[in-house]
Order: sequence, then C-alpha cells, then structure tokens
Amino acid sequence: MTSLTLAPLLNIAQRAMLSAGKKVFFLRNNVDSFSPIQKADPILALELSKIIEKEIINELAYSFPDHKINVASDSSGAYSSENNEHQWHIGISGIDNLIHSFPFYAVSIAYCFNGKTQLGIVYNPATEESYVAMRQEGATLNDKRIRVAKPNELLANSFISLNTNYCHTKNEDALALIPKLSKQVKDIRMLGSEALDLCLLAEGCVAAFIGHSLNYTQIAAAQLIATEAGAIFVDFNGADADQYTQNILACSPKQLKLFLKSLA
Repeated sequence: MTSLTLAPLLNIAQRAMLSAGKKVFFLRNNVDSFSPIQKADPILALELSKIIEKEIINELAYSFPDHKINVASDSSGAYSSENNEHQWHIGISGIDNLIHSFPFYAVSIAYCFNGKTQLGIVYNPATEESYVAMRQEGATLNDKRIRVAKPNELLANSFISLNTNYCHTKNEDALALIPKLSKQVKDIRMLGSEALDLCLLAEGCVAAFIGHSLNYTQIAAAQLIATEAGAIFVDFNGADADQYTQNILACSPKQLKLFLKSLA
C-alpha cells in the first residue's frame, strides 16, 4: 500500500488518537480521586484502559464498519468483524504510569492489511509527542524524521530499555536479566511503557529494547515505527520476531550479535 492509499486511514486514526488523548487528559486530572488501595488494584488499570480505548473503537468502527479491531485490554476483541484482511490494533501502554501521574504513557493505533502492519501511531498526551510510521516510508516524531542511534562498538557505551511486564507471572525471568545486563551496558531504563520504550529506540535515545511477555496488539504500532527507523526485531535466540513472539530484542542490526551474546 502507498502513502496516498494510507493517507485517509492516517487522518481518521489521528482523529481517533486526539479523541482518546482528550479522555486521557480528563482521567489524568482526576486520578487523585482514587485511593492508594484503588490505584494498586489492577482492575482500575484495566477499566481505565477500556475507557480510553472505547474512544478509538467508536471512531474506527464508525469509519470502517467492516474492519476487525483488536484491543489490548480484551483478547476477545471489543469490536470484531469476520474481515481479517483489514485489522486495527489499539492499546494503552503505561496505564499504571497515568494512574500515578508519571508522564510516560501512550495511546497506540496500528493498521494491518493482509497480516502486515502498514500504519502505526504512538501518542503521548502528557508531552504531546506523536510518533508516526507508514510501511517503507520511514518514521517521524512530530513530523521530523527519526532514526535509531549509530551503533557503539562497545555495549558499555549503550543505554538499553527493559520492560518486565509486571502484570505477568513470568516477570522474574526478566528481572533476572538486570544483574547480567547491568555489568555490560552503561545503564538500564525501566519506564513502564513498552510502546514508548520502542519509540525511544526509534528516536535514538536507547540502543536496544528488551521486552518480556509482550502483547502484540500493545506494540504493533511502535514495532512498525522502530522498524521504519532502522531497528530489527528478534526473539532471544535470534530468530525473526512475529506477532506471536512474546520475548523480544530490538536494536540496530549492526549490534544484534553483541546484544544476543549479552542475553545468553
């Protein structure tokens, strides 16, 4: 698909994104109404995610009634058709950060045609940063072209981003990587939003992203953005990652062997 073909879809996706952003602002201004006990309850994070996602679902379902919409907070799909040719993936990444007023969270929307992601948008309402990518068209941050960082020859000069996905029981496997990696890299960042972590990789702020127990619907948009910025995605054994891969390493192709060795 060409940029001309995708342009109308991009316009509608951006409109849906802004609508979701307004809902995020409303929720952000009211998070103090929740008690500490409520904020610690994962049910609150799930319910707030659904409220924000609903804004996007309404817009997409109205404009594309025959498209399938996959929602990160509901594996069964909040709005589904039998049309697997056209699919959308939407999610809220970093909802716990929003609940605790930490300004690192994002709304993400990805459009897929015949199983290939064609369009991705990741928007952080707190900073008004909008990352956009279209297949084979590159990636941008607020309309400025972005690329992954030039690779360092030594991991000791590199920052990496680690997402442990605390809501999963397998997070102990991810946490076990910290002492191993911390001896090899300059520093590790754990900021709590896998979508924005990948956008930081695309922007050149970190040299690699390592994620555990990931949800493809949550990262579909960010994965396209990072890929279009020059990143490669593999599993921890070095095999190409696909939508079923849960444990992912993303980095510059020139540093792939170094980072795979660090995970061994």
